Amino acid sequence: MKQNKSYTYFKLSLLIVLSMWVMVGCSDRKAYLDALQQAQTIMETRPDSALSLVDSVLRHRDELSTKLQMQCRLYRLCAENKLDTVFRSADEAKHLVAYFDRKGTPNEQTLAYYLLARAYADMGEAPAALEHFKLATEKADTTSKDCDYRQLSRIYGQMATLFDFQFLLDEELEAADLSIKYALMAGDTLGALMLYSSKIFNYWKKNKLDSVLIIQDSAYHALTSYGAHKVAAGYLGNSIHVLASEGKVAEARNNMHIYETQSGFFDAEGNIEKGREVYYYDKGMFYLAVNKLDSAEYYFRKELREGHDMNNQVAGTRGLSLMFNKRHQPDSTAKYALLSYELNDSAFAQLTTEKVKQTEAMYDYRRNQQKAQEEERKAQLANLRFWVLLLVLILVLLIFSLYVYQLLKRRRDVRKHYLAMLSKQSDLLSEIDYLSKSKADNEYLIEKKENELERLRNELSAFQGIRQTTAPVVDKQLFDHPSHQMLMRHAVQGTSLSDEEWRQLESLIDKELPGFRDFLQKNRHLLNQREYQTCILLRLHVETKVISRMIGVSASYITKIRVKMLRDIFHLEGKAAVFDELVMNIC
Repeated sequence: MKQNKSYTYFKLSLLIVLSMWVMVGCSDRKAYLDALQQAQTIMETRPDSALSLVDSVLRHRDELSTKLQMQCRLYRLCAENKLDTVFRSADEAKHLVAYFDRKGTPNEQTLAYYLLARAYADMGEAPAALEHFKLATEKADTTSKDCDYRQLSRIYGQMATLFDFQFLLDEELEAADLSIKYALMAGDTLGALMLYSSKIFNYWKKNKLDSVLIIQDSAYHALTSYGAHKVAAGYLGNSIHVLASEGKVAEARNNMHIYETQSGFFDAEGNIEKGREVYYYDKGMFYLAVNKLDSAEYYFRKELREGHDMNNQVAGTRGLSLMFNKRHQPDSTAKYALLSYELNDSAFAQLTTEKVKQTEAMYDYRRNQQKAQEEERKAQLANLRFWVLLLVLILVLLIFSLYVYQLLKRRRDVRKHYLAMLSKQSDLLSEIDYLSKSKADNEYLIEKKENELERLRNELSAFQGIRQTTAPVVDKQLFDHPSHQMLMRHAVQGTSLSDEEWRQLESLIDKELPGFRDFLQKNRHLLNQREYQTCILLRLHVETKVISRMIGVSASYITKIRVKMLRDIFHLEGKAAVFDELVMNIC
């Protein structure tokens, strides 16, 4: 009783310990999942903190399931991307794509392909980047409630940027519209409005100024309604010059005032921040439109003074040329027009150089060239392998053909030699018979012929595969009989026997193998014609594969009927070889 009680306490204690272990394990696992969830939550606003959280979970890698490890690696790479890390390799992203393509959710697959595309973009492989951005969009399940529309918007935004670099303006516009669509579906209204406003620059490049004004006006009112007054004001600088040139002076002046007072681009003295000096050209063009030439000249010269890049220099000199033309000063007009022309040429050359550099940044030609060379080497190697294998195959076929030819030739030679020996044996027998009947003293010749006959018989026995030392004595007499020699000639040639030749063999059996004759007669009713002939040929030392040719059936059929005869005649179950052994011992 005490023993049972102790055993019960032991089981209870063990159950408690196991439960605590499971609870601790579950607790740890929940803590890791919570940390990863927290990292996802703050990924957009604090990617550095998200990275630290993921790293803290990965420090317990040995305790994590494979899926949780891969999720940590996915969000770690995502955090690095948001921290503007420049990817030098796509290996990690490729591993993530390979895993989540099989076992991930649509959102995880979308993110994995997006990160691989970002890696390709950083590595200067724009075509691969665009391809994998497209694959990323295809992985998203837009019908699902938990679809990450924000990520989709980001992907199309990245595609629009790549199209912009390549001056594929229609494709850029299409990608931008999709980016706006998914930003709105994600509830990111401000992001969608800013994306919409950025379409101004696409229409600038297309020289569709009416579209520029329409988008700028609608974007401004939408952004101000949303409460983003500073952002809205920042887009108005693009419209001032266009409005003034179209005679919409009041609207241009109003936009200029809002831009200078609300955008946050100007200091207390009214100077615009570095990099935006081209605004002085727009402002100068406004004053030129309202015939305030002194103010126009002031801003054109200010642009020349403060805007040191080529675009500003071209704009400033062009503005001065237009201003002096209005003042009817042809010398100064020509001077600045010529200077603007020369600067424009330089600006175009610089732009071309920058465009080439930009394109080179997108397409790492050296890397792509190496890849092309590597692919070419692989193709050449594959081609070489094909021809080497083909040559080897031809050589093997030639060698095999020569082998088969030699084998067949050797077999033909053996058959010819065998037939020649049979013929010679027949001649020797005839000669011995003749010498024996002769009245002359021919003992020496007879002995010589008999020795030659013995040697020939030994050689024939070797050909027939019969060992003289073990064959029954009665079988030795068979080999000397003309009927048996006739049979062997057919066996060598693989030809069938005539009815008369079959009768000769039966006569031979009657004379030399009476026991076998009785065996055949006793069991004749059990055998069909082919089985009966098989028994005879088998007993007269014809090989089974030769028998099949002589009676016109397959080798498998010969095997089958031997097994059948073993069962029907001897009432035994076994292999065909057992039947052969039994038949061969019947004399």
